[in-house]
Amino acid sequence: MLLGVDVGGTFTDAVLVVGGRVVSAKAPSTPADQSLGVLAAISAALERAGSSAAEVTAFCHGMTVATNALLEGRGVPTALVITEGFTDIVELGRQNRPELYRLCATRPAPLVGAQLRFPAPERMTPDGPLRALTGVPCPFCGLTTAIVALAHGQWAAAAAASPLTCLVALMVAGTVPVLAARAVGLASPPRPASDRVRRCVRVGAGVIVALNWLFELHRYGFI
Repeated sequence: MLLGVDVGGTFTDAVLVVGGRVVSAKAPSTPADQSLGVLAAISAALERAGSSAAEVTAFCHGMTVATNALLEGRGVPTALVITEGFTDIVELGRQNRPELYRLCATRPAPLVGAQLRFPAPERMTPDGPLRALTGVPCPFCGLTTAIVALAHGQWAAAAAASPLTCLVALMVAGTVPVLAARAVGLASPPRPASDRVRRCVRVGAGVIVALNWLFELHRYGFI
């Protein structure tokens, strides 16, 4: 017995091929959990055919949900990581077009915008990797890793991930003046001066963080 299910935006259809008969059933789709609609349609089809799930020998599943999302442009923001040098291939597409000599003809917008296409430094051939993948640069990864490490008190791991983040964390905490004073054997500065230093340090740290983020975003093509 063959069983096929198609999940649509409104209804989920199930089709059973039992011997020479074709039995179908329909159930409302359940976007929150599509499996519920699938199971309901299958149960209805099995009941109509007078069969059980144990008799199913092959199962085929398809859906128009993804197709509808593409046509309606309602998909979630998606990034494309692709071999270096091929980031624009999703926008260039194929050369063949309906109107070959109409140069001003518009084309559908690419599924992934240029700002979310990232080159991967690698190259694969039929014989194996010609250039092994060593990592995809991301301006947020080091900062995120450092923040998580600092939250757990792992200063060494944070420094390895992003030294600048550790430096800023020390400055914001106001520990740099205290550590420096202790290193030379001096007492901590008086509280009014310490407060002024902390305020200045926090402002400077904020400026450093802002400039660093702008530099990284510009470096990786976000701005």
